[in-house]
Amino acid sequence: MTTAIESDPCAHSTVLPNASRHRETEARLPPAIKGLLASLILVDASDASVTTIHDTSRFLPMTSTDNTRLAVTYQIILSGATALDEGCCEKALVTLRIALKLLEQSSDKFGGDIATCQTLVGRCYVALGEDQQALDWFELALPTHTTWDGPCSQSVSAAHVDHGTALLGLGRYDEATQHFKRAVRIDEATLGVNNPTTARRRANLGVGYFKMGQLSSAIRCYSQSMAVIRTHLGDHHPEMAAKWNNIGLAWKAMGEANMAHSAFENALTVDLNTQPPNYVALATTRYNLGITCLSQNQISDAFDHLSSSYQMRHQYLGATHPHTTDAAIALSLVQIVKSQNTPLSMPS
Repeated sequence: MTTAIESDPCAHSTVLPNASRHRETEARLPPAIKGLLASLILVDASDASVTTIHDTSRFLPMTSTDNTRLAVTYQIILSGATALDEGCCEKALVTLRIALKLLEQSSDKFGGDIATCQTLVGRCYVALGEDQQALDWFELALPTHTTWDGPCSQSVSAAHVDHGTALLGLGRYDEATQHFKRAVRIDEATLGVNNPTTARRRANLGVGYFKMGQLSSAIRCYSQSMAVIRTHLGDHHPEMAAKWNNIGLAWKAMGEANMAHSAFENALTVDLNTQPPNYVALATTRYNLGITCLSQNQISDAFDHLSSSYQMRHQYLGATHPHTTDAAIALSLVQIVKSQNTPLSMPS
């Protein structure tokens, strides 16, 4: 079935192959291989668009103070934020809980700072995959941010993104999308439509639409976000890789594997030019591209990309991480096709 979508206003100069060719090559895969392939989930790069830890200092009054206890507390919060940014989630949780206790015990009123600390604790739980605990913390922080900073502040916009992120993890896609919409409305009103932060919020909204299966809306959001990021940061900024990955996922979900392939190749080009060789985001791009190559029966390319992805994920995420496991399964499928190219016997 053909789905009508709007044209991508920020299409890359690369000529996209004819999508019908994908359907011909995919049809030659053994049925059992196709069934297993369909069970593998491409990984979105939406986390690259979510508010990062680096905005913490904007929400804290980091001015000089004669209150030594308060100054130390702020440094503890930033230490926790740094630990989270480096992936040390357990260390970050311990540090941030200390800061929270110091703020709550203070005779002064630091509601906004408490909310920021609660937000960071919630993000720790998101990173640990404990989305319900994350949501509980975000629900504590949002009303306080609204009271202290105002309903149209950047902290409230970021809080809606955090809510949406946790809700996505819980499979509550419609609710998540509503929070992303609120963040977009706040940023459009306060920062403008063509602001990079607004563009990132719109990419979050695209993820919400994608999860809900509203693929044309997702592509529209991704394309609008990409156009703004490209204008402000250029074609080869690291953020562009995440944008290409997300739009490639939407094309793949629509059955247009050749267009997805082109998008993933663009993402890979950006990653290779801007990231360390073993960067985890590069593993995601290679995984997406490898799965797409496999669906197109491009076995040699699929093997190369999936081998690289598996090695990086095994090294940095560990052997039991779901992403590592997915890469291992996909790599096994490639090896079976290479060695036999015959249908597998599927268990009943």
